[in-house]
Parts: sequence; structure tokens; C-alpha cells
Amino acid sequence: MKEVYPDRKVGLVTFSDDIKVIGDGTKDTVAVDRKFNGDYDFLLKNGRTIASTSFDRPIKETYNSLDQKVANMKTEGSTALGPGLLTAIALAGEGSLGSQVIVCTDG
Repeated sequence: MKEVYPDRKVGLVTFSDDIKVIGDGTKDTVAVDRKFNGDYDFLLKNGRTIASTSFDRPIKETYNSLDQKVANMKTEGSTALGPGLLTAIALAGEGSLGSQVIVCTDG
């Protein structure tokens, strides 16, 4: 992505028992408490809100930070796949036309 589309914005959302929006890796991670895992409206609104502050810079500027965040990831807890996906879709929905969500799981 960095080499072929260096001006694209790329972000990371992780999900175990709770959801963590790492964004482009240059800002503080935003944790979403697991008590909201079943609250569709909250997750959708929260994802949209986070999008405005978590993806400011293109991958050509954020690659090293994001790469380090991915390298330090560890499996933990359950898999809140649905809430994690909803959050990621809400984030992507605030991006440019054609934004995508790519799902990777350890399970």
C-alpha cells in the first residue's frame, strides 16, 4: 500500500473482548469498552466520531508507526468480530469514496 498508493490513509482497528482503534498509528489508541459491544447505535456513532481524528495523514507518513503497532500486537481474550467490524465500517464510511475494510483474524 505504501509503495503503490502512498497518499491513501490506512488505519487499524483491533478487536478482542473490547475494540481498540489504533487509527494511523500516530495518535493515542482509542479503546471502546466491551459494555458497548451490543450497542449498534453507539458503535456506529462512535466510529464516525473517531474517524475525524484518527486518520489525518497518508500511509507514506504513518507507515513506520503503524508497522510498529502491528508488530507489537498480541492475541488476547475473545473475538468481538461484529462490534469490531461495525466500528471499522463506520470509520471507513467517513473516508473517501471506495474506502475498504480488510479483516484479518487469528481465529
